[in-house]
Formats: sequence, C-alpha cells, structure tokens
Amino acid sequence: LFVSASVSSIYLPLSRNTSSTSRVTLTNLSGENASVSISLTWSYSPVMGSISPSSGTISPNGTFSFDFNGSADNNALGNYVGSVRIQSTLPSASETLTLPVNVEVFSS
Repeated sequence: LFVSASVSSIYLPLSRNTSSTSRVTLTNLSGENASVSISLTWSYSPVMGSISPSSGTISPNGTFSFDFNGSADNNALGNYVGSVRIQSTLPSASETLTLPVNVEVFSS
C-alpha cells in the first residue's frame, strides 16, 4: 500500500433538504509522485453525491484531500450506499483503494 486514506469508509448523516461534505485525505507513503484518479459509484436520485476534485498528484510523503458532497431532497429517507474508487499510479506501480459510502437521511 503506497497511498493511504484518512478513513476506511465515508459516513454522512443528513436531514431532508440539506447538504453536507465529508473530507478525505490521502497520504503518499512512497518516495515517488503518485497520480490519483477518484470516481464515485452512486445511483440514487433522492440523494445526490459528488466528488471534488476528482484527480491530482501527491508528492512523495505528501497529502491530497478530496470532498464527498451529499445532498438529500424532500423524498429521501433511510440509508443510501455507494463507493469511492481511488486509483493511484506511481511510475513503478499502481493500486486501487475502495471506500464504502453510506449516506443516512433522517426525517428531521
């Protein structure tokens, strides 16, 4: 593992008609620059999810942060799950890290 994440999963509690953000910090544990590409698997219309930024470069022993942004409409209620896929590439290797995402929407 040459890139580690500050969390093992993303949990975002929301009330209906609100939005919030969860920040994840990646750390490059290698001695080489790491290119990262981040994608979100999400398919729920009452709760929207997005990632920002979706790519970057982490210097050796440096960090890079991205946000998972979630928003719930008036029809949302309960748990919504997805995943964030982080593809890290060094000049000499590549790896993929997947973080589960759980957005829990409350009625008030």
